[in-house]
Amino acid sequence: MKLSNKEYNVLNKLAKRSGIDCWFELRSTNKYDYAFDREENKRIKLKDAICLLDSGLTELNDYNLTREETECYKKILNKLKENEI
Repeated sequence: MKLSNKEYNVLNKLAKRSGIDCWFELRSTNKYDYAFDREENKRIKLKDAICLLDSGLTELNDYNLTREETECYKKILNKLKENEI
């Protein structure tokens, strides 16, 4: 799956501001995006990585997201629920 630039940026912002970027790293190729688990030194499915990221977050207000970024993140979570990621 290829994330939009907004989706890619908001996931990175959340990872950085939450401190989860110590293990969570998004990587991109021309055709798709994927997550890299720095602790395990391996690729993981984007879907699994987003679920792990989400489970480590507190309230979205804690991460100083703009309204647009918050809406983008909620859309990402909806895509997960619909199995679009």
